[in-house]
Amino acid sequence: MLSEDYSFQTPYAYAVNNPIRFIEFQGMGPGNPYGTGNPLGVIAEGFRQVFDAGASMFTATADFFMNITRTDKLASTGNTTISETSSTKTSVSINADFSDVFNPSANNTVTLPEVFKFDFKTTQTATTTIKNTTTIEGVPINTSLSTTLNATDQSVTNTAEVSVGIDNGNLQAKGFVNVSNTQHSDGSETNKAAAGAKLEVPVYKDSKNTISFGTQFKVEHEFQK
Repeated sequence: MLSEDYSFQTPYAYAVNNPIRFIEFQGMGPGNPYGTGNPLGVIAEGFRQVFDAGASMFTATADFFMNITRTDKLASTGNTTISETSSTKTSVSINADFSDVFNPSANNTVTLPEVFKFDFKTTQTATTTIKNTTTIEGVPINTSLSTTLNATDQSVTNTAEVSVGIDNGNLQAKGFVNVSNTQHSDGSETNKAAAGAKLEVPVYKDSKNTISFGTQFKVEHEFQK
């Protein structure tokens, strides 16, 4: 019992009144897992907590993919188009999680966790998009609202995006920022903001069907409800 082990201390004294030397994890008693002879461990733990708190706010993803799409234009007026796209996307994703990179161990060495994770998957989606394209000083500015049904996991994602660069149905070479809301099949909800760049090049194209290869890099922040 903590009350027996520390009968000489008030429960309001954090780390037995010696926070320079000790760290008290979860109120279960003070300790210095980094060695009592090296106060740098305490300093390192402080930096780790600050770094992890900031890094855990964001995730970075790099995708390399092949996309097979069928696009049907529903309406077009001026610079605005409404279209439906059916897509089968096969991708290799590299996800970077920096939330626990700086992790000193008991002997003051640094252990590196698994930062990069690889994911190979095939996803089928159906998307309805309203897109407006304007040109400012020769630079294409694209704004779009889209709703995507993921046939793989039955989620529905609504996305608002602004991009700068080429996005004309034949070639995508753009930088983008977007916000999205995803309704999952179990009733949960995910809200994200993302920024990144995308390059997609067609290798086959007819009036409606396209086969393309591309890559995308983005940094995301997920909002908790």
